[in-house]
Amino acid sequence: MVKAERQQQLRSPGIKSVDVEKAIYGKLETKKSISNVVGAVFSQYKFASLPEFNAALKQFNVIADRGKEEGRIYKNRGLVYRILDADRNKVGVPIKASSISCKPILNNLEKKFTANETAKESLKPFVKTKLDDCLSQSPSTMKELLEHLKQKSIYTLLRQNAEGRLYGITFVDNQNKVVFNGSDLGKGYSAAALQSRLVTGKEKSQTQDETKGGGSGGSIQKEMVQQKQQEKTIPFTTKTESPLDLLLSTKEQYDNTPYSLLRKKRKKKKPNL
Repeated sequence: MVKAERQQQLRSPGIKSVDVEKAIYGKLETKKSISNVVGAVFSQYKFASLPEFNAALKQFNVIADRGKEEGRIYKNRGLVYRILDADRNKVGVPIKASSISCKPILNNLEKKFTANETAKESLKPFVKTKLDDCLSQSPSTMKELLEHLKQKSIYTLLRQNAEGRLYGITFVDNQNKVVFNGSDLGKGYSAAALQSRLVTGKEKSQTQDETKGGGSGGSIQKEMVQQKQQEKTIPFTTKTESPLDLLLSTKEQYDNTPYSLLRKKRKKKKPNL
């Protein structure tokens, strides 16, 4: 009965996302803001890796930070939480994971990763259905796709390199409270596959527009081409001659002259000495 109730909740569109405010630096005390966000995501969402956990946190302007690999915190398996500003820069004082009431330290997170790996599988079809619904609306850009997903309560995190090239995509379903990498949902949902699909859809749309405009626009274009060709074949004169000009013209007219008058005079032979 419990499982049946759970399935009904998942199908119901009335489920609200986690009731927590975004952490805004300076609005509330830093530790309180971070604790509210981390506590809600840690207890309610299903994620199977630190990047997936961070994808859920980032929509509320918080990040779990292990520091640099050569740093003391990373080597000691430490973890701190920080607030992000509007440009995704870390601001404010870092808060140790051990000081937060739900104890979201790395060891406890890793236990969550293992448990959630199996639990996420039952939620995969629901997320894929939402993605398919959004893609069926034929978005032409990634921005349009993200807007459609937002209406489905899905937060999308794009992973880009230093050159701005997209290499990964993560979906956070706030209705079902689960996080998936695009490639984990299937080959057709990876960043590369989605980009290719968007480009193909855009080209198809352009082709259809050109075809639709071919009835009237195409015929007009043909007429213009034909008109240009005719202009090339018609001789162009800059001056029109009047009948008086023709009579006074210095050109020789031989059309009506008798042939006998046109014969050349014979040269006289010189007498032989």
